[in-house]
Amino acid sequence: MALRLRVGRVLSLFLLPAGLVCVGFPFYALTLPGGWDIVDDTRAAFGAGAEAGGLKAAAVDCVRGRTGSNSTRGIGLTGYACVIDLSEAQDGPADDPFAGRSREEGMAEYDRRLAAQMKALLERSLARQSNRIERRLATDRSGDLPAVRILSADGEPRRVGLVWGFGELAWRWASWLVANLLVLLFGAAALFAAKVAWKRRPAPDRTLR
Repeated sequence: MALRLRVGRVLSLFLLPAGLVCVGFPFYALTLPGGWDIVDDTRAAFGAGAEAGGLKAAAVDCVRGRTGSNSTRGIGLTGYACVIDLSEAQDGPADDPFAGRSREEGMAEYDRRLAAQMKALLERSLARQSNRIERRLATDRSGDLPAVRILSADGEPRRVGLVWGFGELAWRWASWLVANLLVLLFGAAALFAAKVAWKRRPAPDRTLR
């Protein structure tokens, strides 16, 4: 019995880290590039961040994809890889720079506006702010423009949250749960087995004296 107890405890030393890895990996995956998007969008849906002002969603284009089995009878999960183009309101006046001005004054105003636009483009380029972002969604949102909220602080690389509504969020979290359910269950089973193996006590000695 003592040998079985030792074997059980050695086995629990292997089951414990395996269970912790399996339980923690789905949450760790959220921190990988692209994985945190669902958290940012969830925060934005609950009012985190600031209104984007002139930054708006201009277009949404989604492509259907499937993970797992492609068979209708197999186990698989359908999702949509979506590209969202953002647009920014143009700063400065939009009227004709030559209106009400002499040719020399009009050319000076035109050059000033052009220089301001080039400066703004350069600043965005240096800050590595792209106006095209990607999301992995649970439903096809092609043409459905989300609300945009800014989650990053001043001076940080721009990070936005996109809000399509709580229905889309519920589908995305449900898809995340389904995709990771087997891993979570295996991890929970390994942790439970490790606990049982570690706490197992040797049977009492019933030898007649």
